Amino acid sequence: MFKIEPNPTYWWPVTVRRPSATKPGQIDEHVFQAKFRWLDDEAHAAMLLRAVSEKLTDRQVVPEFWEAFSDVQAADGSQLACTPDTMAALLAEQGVAAALSKAYIDSRNEAAQKNS
Repeated sequence: MFKIEPNPTYWWPVTVRRPSATKPGQIDEHVFQAKFRWLDDEAHAAMLLRAVSEKLTDRQVVPEFWEAFSDVQAADGSQLACTPDTMAALLAEQGVAAALSKAYIDSRNEAAQKNS
């Protein structure tokens, strides 16, 4: 059964790729879960248009659709709680903003393919 939700959200995996700190010349992949806000088609198109016309970075655009995270560890190995401060710190990490943007676009593209 289809359910109408006024502010739909969903979890999606995000893969951050970085040069390995321990294996020279190799790339490590790190995966965490992101909770995204599903923007309707009009809001999504407006966000993309604004991002292009204002030359916004991924870091500037991501807060429009990113709501939360899970499966992220602190340097000491403890699980990070999702707070506004930890979200800002995660977003500032190298490669994370681009990975969040890619995951959001991928999720929308996959949903569109499954609905066609």
